[in-house]
Amino acid sequence: MKTSVSQFEIFKKEFQRMVNLLNLKDWDINFKFEKIDSSAQILWITNGRIAIVTLNNTHDEKSFNPIKVARHEAWHLFNSQLDDYSKARFVTLEEIEKLLEKMSTIMERYDLVEDQE
Repeated sequence: MKTSVSQFEIFKKEFQRMVNLLNLKDWDINFKFEKIDSSAQILWITNGRIAIVTLNNTHDEKSFNPIKVARHEAWHLFNSQLDDYSKARFVTLEEIEKLLEKMSTIMERYDLVEDQE
């Protein structure tokens, strides 16, 4: 069974919910539904606050859960700036501390994300 359009819609809806929950509303997020090598992927440009989230349209795993996959990709976006900093040649301690404080504040508010009805 290949990934369906309805699974893609569930994926997008959950990703958007996570964006709101994690206070990532300043990102311009675009979605793609196409063949890739993994279940999903996210690419971002931190300075422009642009993200492209792709769900594999040929995923053939019975246990595929679009909600869990969406959450996983949203956490990547949440950690994107830290990821960029870790790869940067020059970054100040103040920049890292500010980012870690922002991330901790958000995580503190929401604890671990579970289904919220």
